[in-house]
Amino acid sequence: MDWTIVRPPAVYGPRDTAFLTLFEAAKKHLLPRFGGGKQQLTLVYVEDLAAAIVAALTHDNAVREVFFAGSPEVVTAGELAQCIAKELSVWTLSLPLPNAVLWLACQASEWRSRITRKPNVLNAQKFAELVAPGWVCDVTHLRSEVGYECRTHLREGVAKTRDWYRAQGWL
Repeated sequence: MDWTIVRPPAVYGPRDTAFLTLFEAAKKHLLPRFGGGKQQLTLVYVEDLAAAIVAALTHDNAVREVFFAGSPEVVTAGELAQCIAKELSVWTLSLPLPNAVLWLACQASEWRSRITRKPNVLNAQKFAELVAPGWVCDVTHLRSEVGYECRTHLREGVAKTRDWYRAQGWL
């Protein structure tokens, strides 16, 4: 049986609620910084991910291959937060979150979710992700074998996401 695996990193764009939290924080003039904002990230805009999946599933070189589908642009968590604030045209206060404070916030958020039965972005599992030095993947295999590269740069993707959130009344 033929198969192809496409592994996305953090996906953002319209309908995403996880990144909405970052937009809401920036709108409230807060710029949370964990790990000094230095955590490196590979992200993918949702439309690029959809196109990468189609490209991989329709290309002969993709059979029995595993691909990471993400932007070739590696950004830091601090750059992501600053980009969101800039696209919202808001000033922000840097809010350093030492690991101990972040751990307490994740624990409190998880308990709140259990009580309210509503999911929350912060939880005990998310803590490990937030304190890791980075979440970066090599996306060159998709380009070299399939000829596809995710083209949406962070600023453009954040602007499109902002516009969608606003149009839906989420922001």
